[in-house]
Amino acid sequence: MTGRDLLESGSARSPSRVALRRRAWILPVVVLVALAVGLAARSAGRPAAAPVRAPAAPFQAPVVRPPSYYLYDTAVAGGRVYALAGFCVGQCGYRLLIWDGTGWSSTRMTVPISSVSPGRLLLTGKYLTVLDGTRPGAYVSRDGGRSFGFTSGRTGSPVAAVPGGLVADLGGGGVGVFDPATGVRHPLRTQPLPDVRSVATVGRTLYAVARQGPGLVVAASTDAGRSWRRTTVVRVPYRTPELALVPGADGSAYLVVTRTLPAGEPGVVQVWRNAGRSWTRLVDYSKAINSTPKFTTAVGDPGGGILLCDGSAGGQLVYDTGRSVNFQLPAGAAGDPPLVPAVLRRGGDTVAAITADGGHLLLRHDHDAAWTLLQLPA
Repeated sequence: MTGRDLLESGSARSPSRVALRRRAWILPVVVLVALAVGLAARSAGRPAAAPVRAPAAPFQAPVVRPPSYYLYDTAVAGGRVYALAGFCVGQCGYRLLIWDGTGWSSTRMTVPISSVSPGRLLLTGKYLTVLDGTRPGAYVSRDGGRSFGFTSGRTGSPVAAVPGGLVADLGGGGVGVFDPATGVRHPLRTQPLPDVRSVATVGRTLYAVARQGPGLVVAASTDAGRSWRRTTVVRVPYRTPELALVPGADGSAYLVVTRTLPAGEPGVVQVWRNAGRSWTRLVDYSKAINSTPKFTTAVGDPGGGILLCDGSAGGQLVYDTGRSVNFQLPAGAAGDPPLVPAVLRRGGDTVAAITADGGHLLLRHDHDAAWTLLQLPA
């Protein structure tokens, strides 16, 4: 507003008495108008308008950050979660991430430039081993992952049996063991089968599976690999891209048989269970068309049966009765599909899972109905 009673020559002046008398009629008029509005609202049966409040802030769902790592493998032991991660910021490298329940620690691993990627993460007694995924060799830690030393992973002389405390695996020469104390891998002197696809230890029994023509043959050893007993579980006419032996939590062994789906990935056809000397078919998807689970890995479940890493349903628990249950998945970032587990590792009552995009880590405790997202360090 401008005029004689406001700014003049850059200074403010007090209003004159005449101006004040001229404005004195405004206040009674305002009071009368407000009273009339209030009476009209009361006569219409409507209360006077309440003061307008700012809308409440909408609920914010947990934000899923884009992957800052690529996860190669994970393990769970002693209440800790281990994650083998690669990253590229100017120069590629690898780290071992350790979650102790409250926070993360990180150890940088020195990896030769000739290595394209690290391999499996193994926990053997006081040793933590990362097998090289490109060439023979391993990275061994004797202090819980705080430091690593590289070993050439040379092949040693064959051994008669799997030494106590070591775990049988597959590599050059077939079934053998890697000794983290010496950095040497020893094949077994007596091999169970040619072209073994999977090997697993269940209690004191060592299992290996291979395809022999149309037959799927499982060899079992109760003396740490000195001798083997072979059984043809089933004959199949289709290709079997994956044959997986899974140790059950109750001492049973499970065999997951797959076939190639139209898109090219392995799909579960049958699941077999061995609780003694014979194999029993547990699940049969051979006649399923659209409900065949995609398969990557599986772990045993204390309630019986196995937890399949199902790329179409996000995790499926198959009980010994043949009944299956799907698990809820965490939502992905905005516009992205849910976070689907692809690599499963069990430790105690916890299962850790690397998602299909390789960038997120999920956890599930036994008897939980859903997976939870474990945020990785920035």
